[in-house]
Amino acid sequence: MCSTACPDPWSSYRGHCYRFEADSLLTYDEAKSACGLHGAGVLSVETTAEHSFLVRWLTQHDPFQRDWYTSGVRKDNSGTTESQYKWESTEKDVTLVITSLWLQPPDTRIQNGVIVYGYGPLERGPRFLVEPHSIVVVSQGEGTTLTPPLVLDCVVTAVPQASYRWLKGPDFTAEVTMSGDDRVTITNGRLTIKDPTKDRDWGVYRCVASNEYGTVISSSAEVTFGALGEFNNVKDAGTRTQAYDGATLQCSAITFKPAISYQWMKGDSLQFVRPEFQEYIFISKNGKLYFSEVTRADESTYRCIAVLAGVNSFTIGQAPSRISLPIPLIVEDQAPKSDWGPRIQNDFIAVFPSPPLRGQDVRLECFAYGSKTSPFRYRWSRDDKPLPTTAKVYDHSRVLVLANAQLEDSGVYSWRIVASTGGWLGGLVGWLLGWSVVSEVKRNVLTISMLSPALHAGMYQCAAKNTHGETVSNAQLRVLALPPSLERYPPPSSVMAARGGNLTLRCHPEGAPFPKVEWSKDGAAISNGGDKYTVLANGNLHTTHLTHREQGEYTCTATNQFGTTQAASTVRITEGATLVTTPSDDAALVNETMFLPCQASHPESLDMVYEWTFNGFPLDFRTGHYQMVRGGGAERWRDGERYMVYEWTFNGFPLDFRTGHYQMTAVAGGTTTNSTALQWVQGSTSGGSLGLHVIQAAHQFSPSDWWDHTTVRPSESVVQNGVTTGWHSVRVEGLNPGTAYRFRVLAVNEYGRGLESAASAYVRTHSAPPAVSPRNVRGGGGSIGTLTIRWDALDRSEYGTSDVSSVGYRLFWRVKVVSRAEPQWSSREIARATADHLSVFVGQAMYFTLYETKVQAFNDMGFGPNSSVVEVYSAETLPTGVPQNVNTNTYNSTAIEVFWDPVPQTREAAGGIILGYQYYGQLDYGLVIGLDVDVNMVIDVQVFNSAGLGSRSNRYIMETSGSAPLTYPQEVRIWSAGEGRAHLWWRGITITVEEEGLTGYAIWVWPANENPDTARLIELPGMVFHYTLTDLDLNTLYALRLAAVGGGGYGKKTPTIYFTVEGQIVVDSLMAETIDVLSGAQSVFLVRTLLVALAVVIATVLNMNLHWLPCVSL
Repeated sequence: MCSTACPDPWSSYRGHCYRFEADSLLTYDEAKSACGLHGAGVLSVETTAEHSFLVRWLTQHDPFQRDWYTSGVRKDNSGTTESQYKWESTEKDVTLVITSLWLQPPDTRIQNGVIVYGYGPLERGPRFLVEPHSIVVVSQGEGTTLTPPLVLDCVVTAVPQASYRWLKGPDFTAEVTMSGDDRVTITNGRLTIKDPTKDRDWGVYRCVASNEYGTVISSSAEVTFGALGEFNNVKDAGTRTQAYDGATLQCSAITFKPAISYQWMKGDSLQFVRPEFQEYIFISKNGKLYFSEVTRADESTYRCIAVLAGVNSFTIGQAPSRISLPIPLIVEDQAPKSDWGPRIQNDFIAVFPSPPLRGQDVRLECFAYGSKTSPFRYRWSRDDKPLPTTAKVYDHSRVLVLANAQLEDSGVYSWRIVASTGGWLGGLVGWLLGWSVVSEVKRNVLTISMLSPALHAGMYQCAAKNTHGETVSNAQLRVLALPPSLERYPPPSSVMAARGGNLTLRCHPEGAPFPKVEWSKDGAAISNGGDKYTVLANGNLHTTHLTHREQGEYTCTATNQFGTTQAASTVRITEGATLVTTPSDDAALVNETMFLPCQASHPESLDMVYEWTFNGFPLDFRTGHYQMVRGGGAERWRDGERYMVYEWTFNGFPLDFRTGHYQMTAVAGGTTTNSTALQWVQGSTSGGSLGLHVIQAAHQFSPSDWWDHTTVRPSESVVQNGVTTGWHSVRVEGLNPGTAYRFRVLAVNEYGRGLESAASAYVRTHSAPPAVSPRNVRGGGGSIGTLTIRWDALDRSEYGTSDVSSVGYRLFWRVKVVSRAEPQWSSREIARATADHLSVFVGQAMYFTLYETKVQAFNDMGFGPNSSVVEVYSAETLPTGVPQNVNTNTYNSTAIEVFWDPVPQTREAAGGIILGYQYYGQLDYGLVIGLDVDVNMVIDVQVFNSAGLGSRSNRYIMETSGSAPLTYPQEVRIWSAGEGRAHLWWRGITITVEEEGLTGYAIWVWPANENPDTARLIELPGMVFHYTLTDLDLNTLYALRLAAVGGGGYGKKTPTIYFTVEGQIVVDSLMAETIDVLSGAQSVFLVRTLLVALAVVIATVLNMNLHWLPCVSL
């Protein structure tokens, strides 16, 4: 305390200064020392007013209700209660009035003989410390065990302790309780719901906390459930681009709620795209995959993965995901570019969500196109303010995330990008034409009015300047001046139209500027806007209510300032259809069939379509209530009230889909067990030549499955009796007995197949034994000692009888023998039409024995034909043989080789067909992979067949080796060693205890324009650190990789090194667009024509001694 003006953080009261220290817990002696450092003493309380001030301050600033030291201590020789304590800082006694404030039983508020402000809890109403947050549940499905419990937290401070209730619903009248729902738990304000489902738990919740001093209600918290749709099953077109340009792949559309995140995979191997390792790739929140620069190496098919997500951290559940169909990226070759960019892509800056909402994670993105050999650096800023403390950058600084965004995070955010040269994108922008400044613009947009080819055609460049330099982009402007032309879309030379109909004549000219179109008929101009003719905006001529006066030659003329062109179409008007017989009013009795006639006269070159309406609505013939019957050219309808019929004609050539429409009937008395006779009347050929009649059939058990049963030429089926004309007849063979069939016919002419006739009535063939044998007879498997025979049961149409209960199968089997007389057939019958297998016990001694089998079907009329004889093995038994001489060998740090003598493939040892030894096939060697490094294990081998595993072999203990070398050789150097030779030198590596001992080094070398899989492997045993490569070709670029070899296998390989017989070539690890060959001060610059095929011509520079420099940017 002090009696002067109180400095910060001291509090003033009636001329005294008070400082409250609560940074750490102290003893009383430590507290005295701390106060002494400030030139003050521990608190003493002289009056009740001062005590009230202290209580008020602690109530407002100390919600944790900690104990606070005073200087009141017990006196050593206190004789009375009044003088039992004293203020040590002032050496005054604590008065009885002040003592009563602390020392009332049962809470004496004395700690280790020191009076403390442990005044006990102050009674007050509830106050929220934690309120519930809205939650989104994303999961694989409602009720899935992958969904964690739904938890809503509600915490208040109150004295006495508050009680909690949870309310739900739009008006919060429904209380959430634990009674009646064992999924719900409420503990000290926390609401927990196990296995949340949308139907039961979706809605708005509030927490209510109460004690005797009042009630508080929390803010509402909404529980919603996410949803993720499916990708379309139609493939996207993908993206076609050129090499060394920027590119974008669009993810397929998918529905989702509330949010979604994206990932991409590449190629058939479904390798994840990893932007964190490939800076030139960017995956946006909008689902697109961006490439700052593509090469042929990027050409592939890509798949987009959509994962359901929430809008902030309050999201629970196992999020479902979907994967799209392949989306191709096609890269076309073009000449390589020098370093270019950065060029900000049009989609950016992008903000998610849009608009950004308080409490959500706001994501800002930006991305630029440009050469990947010039790394870009990114910088985010906010106008007039620093970035929020919650802002974090990700993905090479291309993404700025504002976690749990608040209103104070609002502002104008900017993004700047700089290439490795150091110049920031932005600044003054100007437009140039042929390196002459066209204009200065403020918004980087150039507008040109009244374009002229002579004045404005040429190359334009946009120049951006700042203090670090200038960069320009290029574009060509072509001002077209083209005379009119009708060559691409010529009008038809002749058109046939029906009288009374409408007609549109096409005229689509091309030209720049677009030509003016005028029409004339037989040389006379046609005025637009009249009652008869209309010239449409696209240049076409439309006319209605055609008569013979509209016949003639129509000419389209197209004109602009650069020329005129024209073309003509001849229009011929034909007669339309005329109704010669029309329906008339009539009356009919209920449930009586009513016929309404309709017949039209029309030219033979036109096809007719009749359309009936009932009270203004088209009749629906699919219901079966109405039926249209063709015969003698009349149209008749069954049932109805008031009808109107319309006639339609098709102008143009005869239509092929009306080539045949017939009525088919079966000939009485012409049916046998497998055939029937049919007859029909030939219909119109619709202008074609009748070539075939196709007879289609369907049986009673699949009445809608029609198939082409018989084809017949009209000349072979026509009835020649001199009485009837147009009749045809044929006998249909190959039917199943005891089955009802119906038939229909269609005709084929040079235009194609016509419509089918109405179906005939059902015709049932006579019952007989089944005409076919069971198909696909086979067998094998089953329990030891059994023979299993299988077959495909007959189709219902093949039973040959209507008595299904009489249908069954007879099975025959006998042991297959060669050297002696064949044994008798054993047989068994199964009286069930749907049976498809039989297992018979032949004895355990007859395991894996070859049998001959056959199957026939029967019914109440007799037995059908036998199937072909099929050889079947009886069931196998477990193998009795055991692999012998099991041995192992270390392959590498995670694999071992296992060797053994295989079990003989004999009936006695194998018990059947050996399927493998935990490998498929009859093997004597296996490679066990995926093991842990440097571990011991027990190895045994078992043979197995279809009956199961045989006995285990003897056990063999083996261990894997330690790790292969974890580092690769450094300081690799290559120089010429004479004609066709190059010398290689490297610095050796050291190993750690986790790695097996070194055994040597390995070199892989191959022509750089070939696949690395074709590399020549050179293994060098021992501690050698140089090697001379031989048999090298002149003017060939080679690639090389080097690795150490240890007991654990091949170690890590160096990055690819390029060289020729003249020496090493320094290349950056990202395969840049250029390759340099260095020799002292001499530099030869070479352009790479293809990414994979590095076709270069190297100047001969002998005795080069060059170092490989990793990650060099050229």
